[in-house]
Amino acid sequence: MPTSSVLSEFTFHNLGPLTTTWTAPASCATSVGDVRIGITQRPGQYLYGASCQVKDFSCVPTGTSTDPALATNLNPTNLFQDAYFSPGLYCPSGWTTAGLASRKGTASVTWSGLFSPSAIPTSVDGGIFNEPANVLMQLLDPSETAMICCPSSMTAGPFIGCYSTLPDYKFTTGCENGIPPADISAVDRTFWFDGQTIEASIYTLVGTVPLTHTLAVIFEPSYTSTLVAYSVLPFVTMIHKPADYTATATAAATSNAAVRLSSTTGSWDVMGLFFAVTVLSMVLGAAIILV
Repeated sequence: MPTSSVLSEFTFHNLGPLTTTWTAPASCATSVGDVRIGITQRPGQYLYGASCQVKDFSCVPTGTSTDPALATNLNPTNLFQDAYFSPGLYCPSGWTTAGLASRKGTASVTWSGLFSPSAIPTSVDGGIFNEPANVLMQLLDPSETAMICCPSSMTAGPFIGCYSTLPDYKFTTGCENGIPPADISAVDRTFWFDGQTIEASIYTLVGTVPLTHTLAVIFEPSYTSTLVAYSVLPFVTMIHKPADYTATATAAATSNAAVRLSSTTGSWDVMGLFFAVTVLSMVLGAAIILV
């Protein structure tokens, strides 16, 4: 796969090979990690971060190459950027496969799990959002497979990443980050969805002003009782061909300790939140909330 690929409003970055079974630091076994807060009645969706601090994703594997576009910054255009490992062969130790997509020869792509498309693309106020997993399948070359991994103790959710509920986590505050609605626009595009070519208006980010606004929120007790906390990790996404396993078996072991994935929030979970609050934001004229 190339170092960087642009498709359907997204940029996907190849972080290099991950050809051994990566093991997380021992501290990850007891760490709550990145904590998000959402409404109890909407499992796997979130509205706030537990704090406004920069997230640390030290409990996910690293790559041997990166792209400057994945550097930690708050430019909104980076929210349409995602990363994968190629060749990536094995889920990390204690993780399991949450989604598979394969292109057999030159035939169409088959999928399961998180790669399974919705019945129709998400539609909000005349525009649609083509989910990153659906877009990623278009990048697959003949005989390539894409694999999404999550810890076996967590649930894989398209709107949040890998998550587990923290029922005993106490909180009275949260954090919001905002993008003005004027920085979001629906642009006419031709794109691939569920094996079909579709022409429609698709949402994209048009603003370039750095995302610097953060707001600490104090929850009313009556509102807190409707909320729940989640421990969240980003997906680990890998792409490989069958020949990559053979090549790895005959090559020297490859180190998996190098450049860390960006600590900015990735599109896989951000854009789910984007659509959870977009309708309300349009009604109220408020900023679109990101955490």
